[in-house]
Order: sequence, then C-alpha cells, then structure tokens
Amino acid sequence: IQAEEMIGVVCFHPRYVVPDGKSWPGFGHMHSLPRLKNWYSQYSSISTIPLEDDEIAAGGAFQRRTPHAVINVLRAEQLEAAEGRR
Repeated sequence: IQAEEMIGVVCFHPRYVVPDGKSWPGFGHMHSLPRLKNWYSQYSSISTIPLEDDEIAAGGAFQRRTPHAVINVLRAEQLEAAEGRR
C-alpha cells in the first residue's frame, strides 16, 4: 500500500496564498483561483455583492492562514469525508 492511500496532508501558513492555477501546487493546498472563481460563478446568484478576483483569492487564502506554519497529517478517510462536505 502506498502512503497516499492511507494519509494526506493539509497545509496552513501565516502568509498562505491561493494557488494561481497555472502550476500544480502540491498536495495539501487550497483550490486554485480559477476553481474558486468557477464555484463562485455557479453560486453567485445567492450573493448580491459581486466579488473581484483578489477578494475571491483572499477568501480562499484566509481559510488556510494560521499564526504558525502547520502541516496537518490526516487519515485518508478523514480527507474524503471533508471533501464530500464541500
């Protein structure tokens, strides 16, 4: 069994930024700005306030900011459960 089948990582950092979508940031990172924009456009009818790209990116980044750098190592089933709630 490969380690990826058993565990996964989620990264947090005081200066975390959302990946730009032009390159693969690696495991444990937030979704890229293009993906966040796509989700926002799908659900923007709920919001009456249009958001700029930097505001969408800031919302994603703040979900991963912490006072200290942290790497969360989780069991694969925990990550799967979290992914299912998005």
